[in-house]
Amino acid sequence: MHSRGISIRGIGAELGLARGTVRRFVRASTVEELLTNDSTGRRLSLLEEFKPYLHQRWNAGCTNAMLLFEEIKAQGYRGRCQILRDYLRPFLASAQVPEPTPTAPKVRRVVCWIMGKPENITDDDQLQLDQVLSRSPELTALAGHVRSFATMMCALRGDRLEVWMSAVA
Repeated sequence: MHSRGISIRGIGAELGLARGTVRRFVRASTVEELLTNDSTGRRLSLLEEFKPYLHQRWNAGCTNAMLLFEEIKAQGYRGRCQILRDYLRPFLASAQVPEPTPTAPKVRRVVCWIMGKPENITDDDQLQLDQVLSRSPELTALAGHVRSFATMMCALRGDRLEVWMSAVA
């Protein structure tokens, strides 16, 4: 609707949605941007992709929020300066900002690692997969079942299907 020239307000009125909701849908370039953060139940911050850069710049001595705002705006940040100021406020008390914790791999990526051929996975991806699997015995078992099923099918050993199903059950 937006690509046909209908305003965000018009789309909201027609669909019965709040302007903020319509704006979020219009701005999203992928479905993942619309999904919530599984660990908190909330959407990711507009600043999320810029946090590593902001931390690096802050630790390098740039503590001017307006300058940082202009820099990330040039990189594609679409939020307000106040969001950035609120994020930076706790950093004013300390000289250094801790490096952001690495983000967990996306579910789709983990699924690709489990479903793909083990010989095609890179060492770095294998390390990340091992870290994910070490946190969940159920997921480890599932990955084993998926791989044994793939091996059975690739080897054209359908006669082992009942044994495989019993092992899964």
